[in-house]
Amino acid sequence: MRLTIKPPLMKIKSAIIFSAAIAMGFFLSQCKKTTETDTALFDRSKSVSGFSYYKNSDSILVSSSPSAHNPYFRVRFNSVAQAALTDNGKLPVGGSFPDGSLIVKELYDSPGGSLQLLAVMEKTSANSASGNGYLWAEFEPDGKAAFSTSKKGNGCISCHSASGNRDLVRLFELFP
Repeated sequence: MRLTIKPPLMKIKSAIIFSAAIAMGFFLSQCKKTTETDTALFDRSKSVSGFSYYKNSDSILVSSSPSAHNPYFRVRFNSVAQAALTDNGKLPVGGSFPDGSLIVKELYDSPGGSLQLLAVMEKTSANSASGNGYLWAEFEPDGKAAFSTSKKGNGCISCHSASGNRDLVRLFELFP
């Protein structure tokens, strides 16, 4: 007669629940993790010095219905990105931003309200954290990553690829 020892069912269930909890904790910690790339990108994005606002206006605009961002915003470009824009402040149809272009969308809770978030795109095709040639991130005003560059734009690129975009920027199409 052969004796078979079976582990108690409760121990198996506990092990499964414990493993699932560990995996979920790791996953959630990665969602808001601020990486070194995030910190460096935030540092380049937080100052308005050397940036120009869309169409040279610092007015806060009302967002369009397809936007996944706050209802009020304004967009600024660093000097590299600004050099790619025409006199009317737009990227030409079929044009593209050169590497080093930094585009910062400041998101507000109301027209005269406080800054809630910075949505950032930086053209850097050689960076291993880039998705479709850009670093993609969202930062809280204190620099904490709300959307980390480690996600490589997953969750951003599909909307930014919509018809009418110019080098993955929807601003020129939605706010002529």
